[in-house]
Amino acid sequence: MRTVVNPADFSLDPAQAALDALARAGLRAAEDAKRTNTQMVVAENGQVVHVNPQEYLRLRAEQVGLQHSNDGA
Repeated sequence: MRTVVNPADFSLDPAQAALDALARAGLRAAEDAKRTNTQMVVAENGQVVHVNPQEYLRLRAEQVGLQHSNDGA
């Protein structure tokens, strides 16, 4: 899966751009884990947790949905 990124889509804030890049990397890792049927190792509240990739993708979709609903409020 290849995503074409328009540089104009990023804010000029380097910290936000870095967070966006990390989010995309997490989604790519989840897709790879799902394809190979393996668990993901993620950090939650300072703890290392093994997560099912489908669960990770579901949680990310919920977070994005919450961000978009808060942006529109």
